[in-house]
Amino acid sequence: MSWTDVTWESDTKDTEQDGLIAALFGNACAPLTKKNKKAERKSSRETPPSASGDGSSPVIPSTPHSKENPKEKPVVFHSSPTKERPVMPKKGKMSLQEKLRNKLDSGRFRYVNEQLYTSTSEDAVALFQEEPRLFDIYHDGFATQVSKWPVNPVDQIISWLRKKPTSQVVADLGCGEAKLARSVEQRVHSFDLVANNKSVTACDMARVPLGKTSVDIVVFCLSLMGTNLDDFLQEARRILRPNGILKVAEVKSRIDDIDDFCAAICEHGFELTSRDEENRMFVDTEFVKLSTSGTPQGDLVLKPCLYKRR
Repeated sequence: MSWTDVTWESDTKDTEQDGLIAALFGNACAPLTKKNKKAERKSSRETPPSASGDGSSPVIPSTPHSKENPKEKPVVFHSSPTKERPVMPKKGKMSLQEKLRNKLDSGRFRYVNEQLYTSTSEDAVALFQEEPRLFDIYHDGFATQVSKWPVNPVDQIISWLRKKPTSQVVADLGCGEAKLARSVEQRVHSFDLVANNKSVTACDMARVPLGKTSVDIVVFCLSLMGTNLDDFLQEARRILRPNGILKVAEVKSRIDDIDDFCAAICEHGFELTSRDEENRMFVDTEFVKLSTSGTPQGDLVLKPCLYKRR
């Protein structure tokens, strides 16, 4: 057998095999000859190949690499449908339920706050005894307001007390959560309308359960609330020892005239020894108890600290 016969025989077998493959699987699976390869390349340039091979989902040819960035990978866009990404809520954005709850709590806080400023201390005690939860609503709302202040007067009084002898006894009238007692070494009697922890004694600020001349310092920190403020000052004088100190921090917006405010306190048998108006929101005053009781006129009136509805 000649060499040409072997070549022809091999080509004949390949052709028969190619025809059999084409018959079974179609021309797409047949081996490519030089002519077929040229035709395939020409076809691929004219018609983009499909992703699935059936022509139903064409693929857009990728863009050539950028000359500026030859390492940049080509982007291939598929026409198959993509899944929609879930919309995630933005961080810090409140839900509708949270907004409604905050609005409701704010309304309750404004109501309680107005009651405390426009009623007597006796009526305030009765209000909280009937509905103790109102006290928590008030103090939660008050804490929210305090968090927005540049300075908290309680912190200033704590710093002031830390410079005083630790043997002195303090009465904190309108103590809230008794932060003062937890922050200083002195013995502190903490009083408020409701006892929200074990260190607080619930009472009317006009009738404090302490003996006469039993404390060295009395503190009113933003707690001159109600329509009977003169009763509070008389009670403070009763429990103070001779030459005892009365410390009062109050919101400036509640005071029409600071001179008149200090004079009204002095009428209860006190003498002004210190007055700090540097803070734009609060005034910090300090008085000493005199030996004479004074002749109070009963005219200490402060404007209620009311919050606008938003």
